[in-house]
Amino acid sequence: MKILVAVLIVITSLKVSAQNEKLNKWINQIGETLIQFEDLDGYSHMSIEEDVMLDFISVDRYQIEETTDSTFTIFVDPGRGEFCNHVTFKYIEGEGNYYLVFDDVKTDMLFGKERKTVTPWTMIINDCKKE
Repeated sequence: MKILVAVLIVITSLKVSAQNEKLNKWINQIGETLIQFEDLDGYSHMSIEEDVMLDFISVDRYQIEETTDSTFTIFVDPGRGEFCNHVTFKYIEGEGNYYLVFDDVKTDMLFGKERKTVTPWTMIINDCKKE
């Protein structure tokens, strides 16, 4: 009986470890995309219309800080030589893949023209020292 329980624990931990590895690989792809100043629209759970601009952040380097069943947070160095921004994203899993859940599209006026924007993250905490 003890052996059966031990085997079940090992199998379960291997499955969780493989899922975490797949999630971390996907998060690292997002981090590298941010470093390259590329849009995250390809990671979205929905298609983004052409007239909608995606918010972006400056990322020189990053570390995965925390993951949960529906969010992950990366610790970002925005080019100051220090990690000081905590950026949290919401995600879902579907059809064996992960997808970012973007914020709702916001519309505002800029220089008399309507502008639509969407934010791929849910929260940014900026701990950067003001110089």
